[in-house]
Amino acid sequence: MAGVWSQVKKFYESVWSEAPWVRAAGFVGAASGGLIYLNQHLPADVKVQTSEQSVVAILVAVVVTIYFFLVAVLFGDQLRLQKKLRALEQSFRYDKRGTLYNGSEPNIAFRIATFKGILAGIGTEVGSEELSAALVEAGRVSAKDFAANLPDIFDRDIRSNKGGSSWSSLSFDQKLLEWSDYDSATGWGIFAARPVNGHIKVDVTHFRSLFAGSGGLFFGQYLAGYSETVLSQIVLNHKSGRYKDFRGVRLVEINSKNDTTVEFEFELI
Repeated sequence: MAGVWSQVKKFYESVWSEAPWVRAAGFVGAASGGLIYLNQHLPADVKVQTSEQSVVAILVAVVVTIYFFLVAVLFGDQLRLQKKLRALEQSFRYDKRGTLYNGSEPNIAFRIATFKGILAGIGTEVGSEELSAALVEAGRVSAKDFAANLPDIFDRDIRSNKGGSSWSSLSFDQKLLEWSDYDSATGWGIFAARPVNGHIKVDVTHFRSLFAGSGGLFFGQYLAGYSETVLSQIVLNHKSGRYKDFRGVRLVEINSKNDTTVEFEFELI
């Protein structure tokens, strides 16, 4: 029975995310039901008399208009998302000489199961606590080159393709967005970085169970250290606004929200 419900859930999620007409019907249906319920409990002198045919016709016309408007908006959002995903896919190329590139940066690739198996295997040998601490530190160290070169990578590989301002001219929030977009194309998951009450939070979401199990949690710890170094470099070199006097960030918390999302919280220092 659990398997049946799992399949039903997957079907529902796929329809909800990929069928704007279904999502629009859900929104309009919920809103219409709420309004009907509210109207039924209003005093008689202010209640809309839906028994009159002219009123019913007007209400139906309004609902249909809103429905098609929502369909158009949701289709537009879906098309923009697909365009963005195609652009991310096209940023990768294989040179047929053993090297995979993301823009001009060389990359490598593993199957998710293989990669998590590597981390879980190491954890079994050295112990989970020791590996967790080592992976956070490994993330910090391994991100140093990328963090230092992110402004050049942005101006060379990203700005040259889509135009706009140079890295040094971006606001702090724009820098967080551009970094998140860039690393969201690596296969690690979708990054979302944002300031929250004097701290910075980073969510990383991967819908193919990258963060499930012990190997997935270990990789999340690596990404926490990696994100700390990148954010510290962004903060350190941002010379305007409220962040100009800070020298970096410090990791304060790692949360495994579920099998698809990990969240990191950093304090400004």
